[in-house]
Amino acid sequence: MLSGGPGKGESRSGLLLHHQAKTLDSQRQIFEEITCDQVRLDDADRAPADIARVLANCLRQSRPVYIELPRDMVDAPCLPVVALAAPAIDTDKLDACVEEILGRLSNASSPVLMAGVEVRRFALEDKVAELSRRRGCRSSPRLWGAVC
Repeated sequence: MLSGGPGKGESRSGLLLHHQAKTLDSQRQIFEEITCDQVRLDDADRAPADIARVLANCLRQSRPVYIELPRDMVDAPCLPVVALAAPAIDTDKLDACVEEILGRLSNASSPVLMAGVEVRRFALEDKVAELSRRRGCRSSPRLWGAVC
């Protein structure tokens, strides 16, 4: 979410302002509950790095973010935003995790595959369905998952 906000000088006035429920930070604090990252762009020097961080978290986590732009910063010049590089994947740890999971599935007498919201968030429905088919799982709506 991109939201406008009062300027720096206005926030020091002590007057009740638009976007102020309890304090001027109320709106940002509310959005902390439903976003993975938040920023108030009140420093033009720091803005490019803050924007890059927030957008990288949005893409990486596939969750919403909150960016607030004070109205006295709209025309403030700043450097371009440079996208952050994706974090490196430790393939050794990933392989070890996959082996552990497959080993546990193979050794379990009645394994259950329960998929969470991340499956849809990261568009992995087809891959989870394929894993379920390969493991010989059958759907069980009562469990919101599959019994293998």
